[in-house]
Amino acid sequence: MPWATILQDLLEYEKMLVITLQSCLFPLLPLPSTCTKCKFTIKPYKMTTGGHNLHQELLQWRDFKVLEEDLDGDNFFSPQIIMSNKILDRIIDLAHYSKIISTTALFEQTYWCYANLYSPEILKIIKTCIPLPRPPSPKPVASVSVPVLSSSSIVNQHSLAPNPQSIEGAGSVDVPSVK
Repeated sequence: MPWATILQDLLEYEKMLVITLQSCLFPLLPLPSTCTKCKFTIKPYKMTTGGHNLHQELLQWRDFKVLEEDLDGDNFFSPQIIMSNKILDRIIDLAHYSKIISTTALFEQTYWCYANLYSPEILKIIKTCIPLPRPPSPKPVASVSVPVLSSSSIVNQHSLAPNPQSIEGAGSVDVPSVK
């Protein structure tokens, strides 16, 4: 058998082994859905004092977290290693429209990698600076007064019945009456 044929057979066998090994190590899993929840589109708005307060509180929180996590020596990333300015601004915008009410909403709207870890603290800061709007109170039902009928105010039923003589005279056609 020539060496070229043996070498070619070995290469084909190696490919088959690699494919078998890959299928054992990395079984085919169903791919995750590529559909993601739509992000809320921020419309232009004028920032309120609550928004400014939220901005300051988030900056202070972020600086505190950098110290707490012992990341203050990182001059390259600075406090943005915890929360980028882009995510911070997005949280402020979403809080203005009351769109961050849970950890899930925070993650779905920002894709912040630390949403699960820090969301309770972030939600607390949001609620202190920009409280959720109260649901509208139900409108009062218009009261209708219904008169109470007494026995003296009940009208005699016979007085409400039409007079048969007036009915006969009302028509233009004479109909003989049967007695």
